[in-house]
Amino acid sequence: MKTYILIFFILVSVISAQDMMRIKLKDGTLQTFPIEMISKITFAVPTSVDEHTQKLMANVLQTFALHPNYPNPFNPTTTITYSIPRANIVTIRIYDVAGRLVNTLYDSYQDVGEHRIIWNGRNSEGINVSSGMYVSEIRYEGSILTRKMMMLK
Repeated sequence: MKTYILIFFILVSVISAQDMMRIKLKDGTLQTFPIEMISKITFAVPTSVDEHTQKLMANVLQTFALHPNYPNPFNPTTTITYSIPRANIVTIRIYDVAGRLVNTLYDSYQDVGEHRIIWNGRNSEGINVSSGMYVSEIRYEGSILTRKMMMLK
């Protein structure tokens, strides 16, 4: 008789476990809900692609970044790509290896996001620079990032 009771108890617990659903919450924990309660749970789902894209961008753009220029080495132009997490003043300058200012490409307010600027290999007077190593510098909210670039003719 005890064997039958034990088997019955195991079957009941398996059946009742099937009437439950485990859901992962925002904080990463798992919580078990009875199936009849699922209709009372509110799920947060983006209502449009634009909203979803904005949320993804907000997660991606948590930091200020200066990406490698492309192409590198270059002749005569290269594209400098950077990201800013909040709208603010951005300054982009090119220096030679001696630390002398070659050109200021941008110095103004800019919206949040990923941006690109093309350097045409010219100094601030419009004269083509010589082959060699250059440094791109971006200043944003008191931070400075730099990358080396190689001009080959």
